[in-house]
Amino acid sequence: SGVIRLDEQNVQIIIGPQAELIANAMQKLLVSHPSPQPVENQAIDSQTSGLAQAYLSVVGGAANVNTIDKSASRLCLTLKDAAKVDENAARQAGAKGIVRIGTQSVQIIIGENAGEIAGAMKKLLSA
Repeated sequence: SGVIRLDEQNVQIIIGPQAELIANAMQKLLVSHPSPQPVENQAIDSQTSGLAQAYLSVVGGAANVNTIDKSASRLCLTLKDAAKVDENAARQAGAKGIVRIGTQSVQIIIGENAGEIAGAMKKLLSA
């Protein structure tokens, strides 16, 4: 019937009287099929690490990054200064496009390996 976004990571899906049955089925699936290891905890190959370093350069370096997330095929970043994003360098690194959202947020469309690259970028920032 609807979706309520509680915050950035939580949603409530309104489905009606069958909600209890669906919730129970989902719980059984979660128990029998545990979640995969988070991307941030997986080993990173040299190609992914190189792409992560390239995309950090694209956005003006690690010092310019506030947060990194991924959404489907995109890197979602909040930056101190989004004007430092080099769109030509992004395309050279393989980006399909850049979406600017306000003065501090950008989304870099890179494809199916967005999660791996986001995880590698987070590791580089924490190192």
